Amino acid sequence: MQRVRPDAHLADGLRPVTVEVLVPGTQTTVQDLPGRQGLWAVGVPPSGAWDDRSFTLANRAVGNPPGAAGLEAVLRGPVLRFTVPTTVCVTGAATSSTVDGTPLAPGVPRLIEPGQRLDVGPIKGPGLRAYVAVAGGIAVPPTLGSRSTFLLGGFGGFGGRPLRKGDVLPVGVPTGTPVDVSADLPDLAGDWTIRVIPGPHGAPDYLTDAGARALFETQWRLDHRSDRTGVRLVGPGPEFARGDGGDAGLHPSNIHDSAYPVGGIMVSGGTPVIVGPDGPSLGGFVVPAVVIRADRWKLAQCRPGDRIRLVPVTPEEADEANGTRPPTGTPRAARWARPDALLALPAEGERPALVARRAGDHHLLVEVGPAELDLAVRLQVHLLAQAVGTPDGVVESVEGVRSLLLAVDETRLPLPHLAKTVAQAWQGLPALSTVELPAREVALPIAFDDPAAHEAMTRYQNSV
Repeated sequence: MQRVRPDAHLADGLRPVTVEVLVPGTQTTVQDLPGRQGLWAVGVPPSGAWDDRSFTLANRAVGNPPGAAGLEAVLRGPVLRFTVPTTVCVTGAATSSTVDGTPLAPGVPRLIEPGQRLDVGPIKGPGLRAYVAVAGGIAVPPTLGSRSTFLLGGFGGFGGRPLRKGDVLPVGVPTGTPVDVSADLPDLAGDWTIRVIPGPHGAPDYLTDAGARALFETQWRLDHRSDRTGVRLVGPGPEFARGDGGDAGLHPSNIHDSAYPVGGIMVSGGTPVIVGPDGPSLGGFVVPAVVIRADRWKLAQCRPGDRIRLVPVTPEEADEANGTRPPTGTPRAARWARPDALLALPAEGERPALVARRAGDHHLLVEVGPAELDLAVRLQVHLLAQAVGTPDGVVESVEGVRSLLLAVDETRLPLPHLAKTVAQAWQGLPALSTVELPAREVALPIAFDDPAAHEAMTRYQNSV
């Protein structure tokens, strides 16, 4: 049992406001929004509430700020007991919740009296995840700037793990007025339409035209091997335009390691996998499309076996859906092909060609030179990242082997403006012959001709 924080809210100055976990439910964790920012480059994902739409509505219902820490549960919600009168709200797929046996409707705030039990209940579907907001928020200490739980890393939230029976959660100070948000709750279903922006990788470089179209014409099913790290889709394998990945790998889906945006649909071999909030920061697979921010909440609510269609939209339509652009009311013909590059600079002198493309609605992927392993190019990517830095509006900067992924707050820095900043930084890079880098020597024992090494290489060759 974790001890109550001394700065937890005191009711009447006498005792802390706490929530006792009587039944933990299935993988119930503490999450907040927007999660951890600025750490993608060192492999720390944002985490945070996956269904951000339901989560922010729950917080609004109890008078909290949108990102205040609450609970996320999968398949079966927790049973909680409160020490003092506390306002709570459940949202998401929580349709069987009760307070001492009395039904609690989603989106409707309820004052829980001391000793009463909130049973979030089983999550029968449609939908997969339930959310619980408590007035004042769950007051666990922040880790790396967030109260969110990162399960694979074992940190954040409540001891870096799912809740257990007997845990006691501290609650913060209520700051707002409760409001009924039930009319604003999103509809949940077993058939999902998820909007995506094609690219950054696509036809004709990596997929054939038919392969790119098939991504959007297929009715996919959600694989049961899906979680917060990634959502696997079941369907026909894509049609690649290449026979292999060159020196990036034996499979045509392989590329030199490049950063992934959350919501990016990476094709791992023949399987599309959508990167989740606890997913990997980079890897060596092509990303032919990225889920727009406004639809990422749907990924959290997809159940195994649910049907999914990926619908391509234009960047302008994505901005309208995200609320960063006023709606025009004029329908646009969505193209299955990726949007034109925002920046394309030819090779000049020792500088190779550079292309910058949208990777969804709030990421810019900058790729340098041909798809070859070149240490000089790797150095130029590093110099470019340093030159661009993190100006106002850039929230993540992640280097790959020959690429740079920049994530932005699009309300402060539109991607076309960022592309201009990249162009200026690229043109101002120094000649490589003048660059000095800090270095050190490290001596490591290496056995090139060892039976274990040969066994590992044989196993890799036979399995890839």
